[in-house]
Amino acid sequence: MRRTISAGSLDVGSVASRNPSASSARAIRASISLVFTALFLSACAGSGTPLPPPASPSLNPTASPIPAPPTTLMVCLGAEPQSLYLNSGNDLAMRTVLEAIYDGPIDSNGFGYQPVILESLPSLANTGAVVRPVTVREGDRVLNNAGVPVTLAVGETIRPAGCRDASCATTYSGGDVTMDLLMANFVLRQGLTWSDGVPLTADDSLFAFEVASSPDTPLSPYERDRLDRTLSYKVLDPLTVQWVGLPGWLDPAYMLRFQTPLPRHAYGDIAPKDLLVLDLATRRPLGWGPYVIEEWQPGRYIALAKNTHYWRAGEGLPFFDKMTFRFIGADADGGVAALLAGECDVVDQSVALDDRLPLLMALHDRGVITLSYTPGTAWEHIDFNLQPVVPYVYQHPPLLADLQLRQALALCTDRTALVEALFRGATHVPASFVSPLSPLADPEVAPPAYDPERGRQMLEALGWRLPTAGGSTVRVASGARGVTGGTPLRLDLYAVSGVQRRAAVEMLAANLAECGIALNVQFFDSGLLRAGSEGAVFGRQFTMAQFTWLSGPTPSCELYLGREIPSAENGWIGQNATGFSDAAYDAACDSALAALPDEAAYAEGFRRAQQIFAEALPSLPLYLKLRVLAGRADLVGLQADATSASGLWNIEALALSD
Repeated sequence: MRRTISAGSLDVGSVASRNPSASSARAIRASISLVFTALFLSACAGSGTPLPPPASPSLNPTASPIPAPPTTLMVCLGAEPQSLYLNSGNDLAMRTVLEAIYDGPIDSNGFGYQPVILESLPSLANTGAVVRPVTVREGDRVLNNAGVPVTLAVGETIRPAGCRDASCATTYSGGDVTMDLLMANFVLRQGLTWSDGVPLTADDSLFAFEVASSPDTPLSPYERDRLDRTLSYKVLDPLTVQWVGLPGWLDPAYMLRFQTPLPRHAYGDIAPKDLLVLDLATRRPLGWGPYVIEEWQPGRYIALAKNTHYWRAGEGLPFFDKMTFRFIGADADGGVAALLAGECDVVDQSVALDDRLPLLMALHDRGVITLSYTPGTAWEHIDFNLQPVVPYVYQHPPLLADLQLRQALALCTDRTALVEALFRGATHVPASFVSPLSPLADPEVAPPAYDPERGRQMLEALGWRLPTAGGSTVRVASGARGVTGGTPLRLDLYAVSGVQRRAAVEMLAANLAECGIALNVQFFDSGLLRAGSEGAVFGRQFTMAQFTWLSGPTPSCELYLGREIPSAENGWIGQNATGFSDAAYDAACDSALAALPDEAAYAEGFRRAQQIFAEALPSLPLYLKLRVLAGRADLVGLQADATSASGLWNIEALALSD
């Protein structure tokens, strides 16, 4: 569809719907820059006030003849997938394309899971999953008390049947003992076929498990660990597979242990290592979803056509005959420009659209685009270093080991205004590692309100006072415990570079300056989050670090477990860069992780862990990252979801309005 957009004296209308000229694209980018500047300045003018419509340029589209509805849906991605083979990665662009080739097998929407090509998801309630005692003896594979798969031997600490935490663990002394065994059955829908018309059966899921189990298949540590904890995976009948965990492993995500099928009839004679490089698996994989791949032009696009064997074809799905994924880069301005120019019908969340949300909202309000956004589960935060490594301590005293100083920093930080300025209030400030939208969030746990006066009083009481002479606005130590008198309250902040993050840091620095705290900010394009002792964050050589923690439907309390502190003793393996260590927190988190979602201990463990986290404040949560999708004005079906694997999880339902 063609639209005319007037930008003052600049006419950027009448561009080709799929191939705008370079000058038109530059003009649209210029328009975007002007509009964003107006919107951003309005947002920063005051918190809590809705952004007024920009006076110029006008975003009202001029009416033009409506062409016949296109039969091809053009989806723009922020990157090109390296491969479409299920065992070769898990980047966002890959997941989005796979939504068109596969359908499920399990969706993860609304902080829950939904069966797609399965009759139902197993649970203790529907008896699709069961826990029963099983006899084990020396030489059997089990999960020990530390949660590590081992071969049972005398002296190993295990949890006998009925035991759910370390308090009832026992030392194995030989002979037969009983441990808990968890198993789950998964039943496929009837009538499923691969896109070549061959029936899809339980054996295809077993084949996928066999391929994943091969040492030649590169899996992530998480995926390999899950396979190592599996006792068996077998076919019960043509539509049913059964997963069984190691004795002692009560996996809270047992309902996800269905192995995504691979076509044995097409791949069965190919070695697992060859599947990593053959076009048959990496460029044109067989699926059962709404579309099949017709062509892949590297660096440009992937073209697909409707799958005539799609199991939902009887419902008239998908609505488009063809689909094309174009690779346009992750830059938000480029994504908006391509959408306005008609190069894209949809811009996926792999493009950093949240960097331009105020602009997108204005375009949506004027009917130029359709827009869907929601807070996700990834959360931006500042880690406080409570236990820097020794060489760093010599240069930078561990000031933030003091809880009251961390609390003062929180009181001096206006996170609500930050969310209003950057996102027009469209997201939330979490109180902990749990999204407030999650059913596992404790409503009694709330982030501290912005109270700079109280923050200043706390700083005074801690011995950080404003100088009486010299006109400095930075507090200095005057009785601060363990700090030389006259030392200024200047804190180093390391941050991963990014448009949104730079704006956030600028506002946070201004907040803290009002309380007499100075920030020395250093942005990193790469390397900040490098694993091991060489990385500033996970080598624990920082004061404060701002970055994003990714999460999913299940809260990630393990990020702050004491055993997750990276150190020389554990080979610098671990995610808890703050050095936070609290026995009560560890017990609550471990209790949640050891329970099944059907059990009361699951929610209770997460609730208690949230309370302790909010009180101890090892990190300062800033905001939930937004998931943003944008499309042409007459597109319906866009539905951003907080926990979906891809923004286009319902790609088969996208359509044009009548």
